[in-house]
This record gives sequence, structure tokens and C-alpha cells, in this order.
Amino acid sequence: MKKFLTFSALLSVACASSAPALDLYEGAMPQAQTNTCQSYASVLALAAVNDPAFPVETFDELRTLEANFRSILNNMDQADPYSHANWPRAMEQLTGGAYTFEVRYEPDLIDWLSTVRNATTLSDDLSSLIATATGGPIDTVLTSVTSIDGSNYGGHIVTVMGVLGTGIDSNTELVAFNSAIKGQGGSINQCSPGDQPGDHRYTAGVVATTSFQLREFPRGMLIMRLVEN
Repeated sequence: MKKFLTFSALLSVACASSAPALDLYEGAMPQAQTNTCQSYASVLALAAVNDPAFPVETFDELRTLEANFRSILNNMDQADPYSHANWPRAMEQLTGGAYTFEVRYEPDLIDWLSTVRNATTLSDDLSSLIATATGGPIDTVLTSVTSIDGSNYGGHIVTVMGVLGTGIDSNTELVAFNSAIKGQGGSINQCSPGDQPGDHRYTAGVVATTSFQLREFPRGMLIMRLVEN
């Protein structure tokens, strides 16, 4: 059964405790531009660790970080915002050297699922997801998909929060925050100074789904983890 969990829906069934940093499930905003999933997922991973040195309390603040990360990528020597090799340096610059990304590729899907399951916080069931997500910190993994829960892409970065199930059969679910869910309708009613093109094209939220296709690169499927230096 498909489970689509909006941020507000998670809060309505979770214990009402005030999160000290970004409440990931309140007022979720999609990625600002149609091609900025890289920067969105990157700063969402930073927000999820709940580090008081990098407080993110609203999605407006997250969107500001998204723009800053994208600007760093665009202004690098040999700038290529789509190159995974540039993201660790961009994160180091954004955080003053406090964090970077560890990048690896896994050619085997079962090994990929096992690695991601062990690297993420939410790997048991949806009750664990609800209990953990409102308070953080959350260990996440960035990966690239060509499809997830009915949305198709040429290549799209999502923030994986956990793996549900054994990881060895078709019942395995990927729990991920998708900053560009397609076909859900507009998320706003009027234009305002904060509106960005992504607001009119996508919605954003957490999906738990057995329907996903990972993008395969020459060395395998992407596993990108935020780590402290």
C-alpha cells in the first residue's frame, strides 16, 4: 500500500514535542528551481543533523542555505553543479570546514540497500520514523533516482531517511524526502516575493514506497553521506 506522508501529517500523529532545530515536517517547501535538487538535498542533510552551529528552524531558512550552496557550486573552479566530486568541497565551504560529504558508489542493489540501511537512522518501521523525525538528529544518505513513487526523472537527488524491510525482496521500502514530487498540483495560491518556480511545479514531502529506481553511474549507485571533518 502506498504511504505518502506529508510533514504536517507526521506531526499530527507524533508526540507533540518542540524540536530545537528544523521541524522537517511543517510547511514543507519544494526545491526553488527545477534543477536544484542537488543543493536542496545537500542542505536538508545538514539541517537533519540538528547541529546548533548551523540552526535551521524554517523552510525559508533552508531555502536560503539552498541558494548559498548552489552559488558556491556555480562559482567553483571548473564549476559543474551536477558533479558529485564538487559537493564535498561546497559543503566544506558552506560550513567553514565543519562538514563534508563522503561519496561512494555501490554496483549491487542488495549491497546498496544494506549500506544505506546501516547508514541511516530510520531503518525499522514507520513508528520509528515518526518518533525520531520530529526531534532529530537524523542520519541521511543522498542518492540519485530515475523514478520514485510514481514520479519519473532523467536523474534526481533525494534524501534517503531509511530502509524498511529486509532489503532483499520486493517488499523493501525506501523512505525518502523528495523535494520535487510531480503531479501533486501547486502548493501555493498566489504569487509572493518568496515564491520560486519550483513552488508552482512541485510539492515536497516524505514518501515510503516500494516503487523506486536508482540511477546507475559507471561505478554503481550513488551513496553520499554527510560527515564531520
